[in-house]
Amino acid sequence: MATLDTLEISYDRKIQLDQFEPVTVGAVGTFSLETDDDPYEVFQAGQASMQEMVERELAARVARKKLEDTGPSVPKIKAVLREETDVLDDDAIAEIAERLANQ
Repeated sequence: MATLDTLEISYDRKIQLDQFEPVTVGAVGTFSLETDDDPYEVFQAGQASMQEMVERELAARVARKKLEDTGPSVPKIKAVLREETDVLDDDAIAEIAERLANQ
C-alpha cells in the first residue's frame, strides 16, 4: 500500500493594484508527514500558512502603492490594509503598517 510522506501545498491570489497593474502573488510549501499525522490536518495547517504568507505580501504591496496617496500614516495604512484582506489579524496589519510607515 502506498504511503503519503509529503504534501505540496500551493496558494496564489491575484488582485488589480491599479487600472492596468494586476499583481499575482503565490507560495508553494512542502510539508513532511510523520507516521501519526493526519494528512488532512497537515493540509489545513499548511494551507493556512501559505495563505497568510501570500496575504502579507499582497497587503504590503497594496500599502506601498497607497502610500503615494496617504503618506506615511500608520492609521491610514491600517485602514487600507483592512479593506484589502480579511485573512490577516490586527497584529499582522499593525506590523505591516508600522514597517511601511517607517521606511
